[in-house]
Amino acid sequence: MKEGGASGYYNAGFTNAAIAATGSVFVPGSALDLTAATLVLADGNLTAPLSNLLVVTNGNQLQLVTTNGSPKLFYYPATGLLLGTFNHPVTGQRGVKLNGIYEPGENRFHGYFLGTNQSGSLSIQAN
Repeated sequence: MKEGGASGYYNAGFTNAAIAATGSVFVPGSALDLTAATLVLADGNLTAPLSNLLVVTNGNQLQLVTTNGSPKLFYYPATGLLLGTFNHPVTGQRGVKLNGIYEPGENRFHGYFLGTNQSGSLSIQAN
């Protein structure tokens, strides 16, 4: 929960009343159960979602096929952490940080990024 304020994000505040929590067991170094997937970045001051196709290489690395917003992704199989950047097409900000985590039970990545005054979502799921 967050009360309203002038922090720049969620000035009206918010509550967790409608959020469903999910989770699964992550085994460090395990192979991703993905071959081809789609990266979607939404909200965070974007006027429309950005989508990019990617493939997963034999070494568990995410290789982009399309580069809408010039994303760069780095997956760390030992922790399940996903980090990266992209160039925001609306605000013009370059190198906006992407943060995410692999959830094996759903076979997808969930994450976020921050726009100028809105947070955005990151998802990667199988095609």
